[in-house]
Amino acid sequence: MTALFSTLKPQVPDTLAPADRWQQHGVCRSEDPALFFPDGTTGHWLAQVEEAKAVCHRCPVRETCLQEALDRAEPAGIWGGLTEPERARIRRRRYRRPSPVKAPRTAQERAREAYDTHTVDVGGGHREWRGGPIRIDGVMHSEKQATWVAIRGERPTGALITQCGHKGCVTPAHQSQTRSTNGRKAA
Repeated sequence: MTALFSTLKPQVPDTLAPADRWQQHGVCRSEDPALFFPDGTTGHWLAQVEEAKAVCHRCPVRETCLQEALDRAEPAGIWGGLTEPERARIRRRRYRRPSPVKAPRTAQERAREAYDTHTVDVGGGHREWRGGPIRIDGVMHSEKQATWVAIRGERPTGALITQCGHKGCVTPAHQSQTRSTNGRKAA
């Protein structure tokens, strides 16, 4: 029994194969290399480009070939079925910096912008709203409510009253609200 084990040799997989071993399986190995390096990609060179791409499209290692060319920024030739200009577009999209993400504006910031846009100074320390109600976070707000949100950053919980007596005034200092208890206005 010892003799049997001593004659068997374990078969260990080759895990240290060269990284470019995939190239051994490329269909292009049986083609003229010049086919994959035309002197242009337009005009009369287009037929050669299309012929090279047709070879690539039937190749079992096409995706690996393309990835290698993208990683190395291969400057010339048809690799993985794409020309250099086509690969350059992919690289630009892949490595483009994302646009900076703007923090969402708060309801107060949006209301303040509306207040600044829709109000006019009518003299005597009064401001009037020009235009109708506005929508903030999906909820319609009257001129007074929008002003309240713009200045205080929260929706009013009671009825809003203009204290100055000037009809239509939305000056923040001239606004107050009645108290609200359980959804009912208190006097």
